[in-house]
Amino acid sequence: MATKHDKYAFIDVGNGLYTKVRVMKGRKEGAERYVLTGLLVKRIPRGAPTLSKESLPQEIKNLL
Repeated sequence: MATKHDKYAFIDVGNGLYTKVRVMKGRKEGAERYVLTGLLVKRIPRGAPTLSKESLPQEIKNLL
């Protein structure tokens, strides 16, 4: 089960933890495309998109 309309993605922060981010599809690539929710989870929903820290802009990496 994926997130509705792929509005949310999960970023692997290490140690088996993921943080939830909101992905704004209408915005171009960059830091303004991602909004951190601050939620840390161990298990993500089945089929939910996951992102690696390396694929994110530098501004978002600093916030993690």
